[in-house]
Amino acid sequence: MQHNQSQSPTTPQWGARRWLWPCIAAMGVAGAMALGWWRTSYGPAVGPDGVMYLETAESLLAGRGLWADGVPMTHYGPGYPLLLAIAALVQGEGVFESSRWLHTSLLGLNALLLGQAVRASTGRSVLAGVLAMLLLLTCEPAVRAHHTIASEALFVALMLAGLLLLSRSLRSGGHWSLLFGAASLGLAMATRYAGVALLAPLLLTLLAHPSTRQRPLLALPALVLTCSPLGLWLARNALIGGTATNRALFYHPPNSGYLTDFARALHGLLLSVEVPGWLEALGLVLVTGLIAGALAMLHRRRPLIAVARKQPLALLWLAFALAYTIVLAATRTFVDAQTPADSRILLPLWMALVVIIISLAYAVSQATGKRAFWWALVLVSVVAIGINGTYTWERSRSWHRNGSRYSGKTWRRSPTIAAVSCLPTGTIVYSNGYDVIRFLTNHEALTVPRHTNPNSLQPYPDYAGKLEAMCQAAATGRGVVVYLREVTWRDYMPDREAIVDACELSVLQELDDGIIYGSADARLDQTLR
Repeated sequence: MQHNQSQSPTTPQWGARRWLWPCIAAMGVAGAMALGWWRTSYGPAVGPDGVMYLETAESLLAGRGLWADGVPMTHYGPGYPLLLAIAALVQGEGVFESSRWLHTSLLGLNALLLGQAVRASTGRSVLAGVLAMLLLLTCEPAVRAHHTIASEALFVALMLAGLLLLSRSLRSGGHWSLLFGAASLGLAMATRYAGVALLAPLLLTLLAHPSTRQRPLLALPALVLTCSPLGLWLARNALIGGTATNRALFYHPPNSGYLTDFARALHGLLLSVEVPGWLEALGLVLVTGLIAGALAMLHRRRPLIAVARKQPLALLWLAFALAYTIVLAATRTFVDAQTPADSRILLPLWMALVVIIISLAYAVSQATGKRAFWWALVLVSVVAIGINGTYTWERSRSWHRNGSRYSGKTWRRSPTIAAVSCLPTGTIVYSNGYDVIRFLTNHEALTVPRHTNPNSLQPYPDYAGKLEAMCQAAATGRGVVVYLREVTWRDYMPDREAIVDACELSVLQELDDGIIYGSADARLDQTLR
């Protein structure tokens, strides 16, 4: 009787604690989706990559396969355009219209997965999970990436799910978690080529997993599930497109500007306060030093292998962070000189740092018995959430009122875009903003010939011939050249003066944000005016 009385007070408390995280997580997901839906009143942001993804999904729905710009799509992985097409089929709307629900859902899903990942690394701490969710939802670059037509949001979801399953398989020794985790990582690699960095945590899992240590052949199905999607896609590209990734190997090492951008982007993800460049670099060094110091402190208290067995997810994220940084450096140096060091590209690395830093602070406080380490991190996180949240709210209000990039109010109300919409059917349109024209009008548009390949930085041998063909089409009245003043980032194309000098074209219409060049053909000129 006495035993029952001592247990009864604790039962309701345990029940309450059991439901605390699910309730908080559900509110976090609902809040994330509400924020995303309200913010994207003009739809998700669309940039050059986004136009290609949308066109690929539309081509797939039309039964033409994964094609874009008249050729097989090889530059990107197939995962994201496939999901866009599936979302359009499920919702019965256009690809762009359905993408709003898709990206709103992805933000809620990733907030939940990130919170769960941090909880799994901190002894199921509800506070740690809440901090992780709030760090994501108040980080403007991360929220922006989730509301942009790009593959990062899907990649992060598959990455988070895969690493969570791998860590679960390490703790339980289960084989099914390993296989499902490997499959999730395989889909992530087929979504972004840089996802090959996920092979590092997979291999680490296979080396440490009790089943594969006893029976090494059990690792084979996991490797097949991870590598097959990307391998089949690359084989398809080589077979029908003549190139595996639409890129060539050339040596173009990162310069100091790229490294500065890297530090600035990572700083912007961590804290939305502008500081001098040297302070951004110092902060990056400091974060790296703190992680290394925490690992050294843990190793002195207890071998890291023992820590990893108890909290394997943190070690898997650390392996991914190192591998992803190496992959980005190798890609920028040998494969794609256009790879930016911006917050969208660094979003997976930021996710890794959130899990690593929070889990290490928790592990150090547990190993040393000094809770000050943990509460110091909580305080820093709360300050960052407050500062970042204010900025994110202001940017969200701006997105709600004006939209962003090609789908925003500025481009939708562009006088030049409106003039292009009035061109006669069949007019060939060449432009430095060919992608935004294709997105916002019913006209097909071709790129102004490029003198340099932006990925390899090598000159195009057929540049002169393509330039002459464009000039001929415009001079004979079959086409026009549309120069958009707001498109300033394509230095691999000839500028306006070079086009005018090469083609000797007349100005058919000059508008606030662009100029339309062509022949003085009376019919076309009258149509424009």
